Amino acid sequence: MIILVSPSKSQNTTAKDAINFFTGTVFKELTLESYNQLQIQYLYKNVVILSEINGFIRAYEKVYPHRPSLSKARANFLQSRVSTFLQSLKEPILNLSSLEYSALLDSSVEVYTPDFGKLPSVLIKKARGKLLNFCIENMVDSFSRIKGQF
Repeated sequence: MIILVSPSKSQNTTAKDAINFFTGTVFKELTLESYNQLQIQYLYKNVVILSEINGFIRAYEKVYPHRPSLSKARANFLQSRVSTFLQSLKEPILNLSSLEYSALLDSSVEVYTPDFGKLPSVLIKKARGKLLNFCIENMVDSFSRIKGQF
């Protein structure tokens, strides 16, 4: 299962990889220091961060300081690149990205997007982060393992 997340602000300009670069609310819910080697391998294989620069980056890729911001025009430009990449993976896709970054997905990509209800945005970001952390800790490979969890 591939897990999509959106980038966030960063206060870490020396991170060696994308998963450690971003420091926003979603990423603060991750317990990176407690993951074992198999969980880190799962994270690197399964977590894809949507990006306004390339369309997507893998969790292990180097990221250079920038301010994440996605315009509608840029999303339209990157949509086919992201769709082609996700279709090539031939795996179920869990969408934990923001509404803004979900614009990178077109209807040709089948995704499962959990409904966190009508909560303040900070609580939804925390819920997305907790679900991402749960998936990594439990190396979730199907939607059935998370439905009803959150």
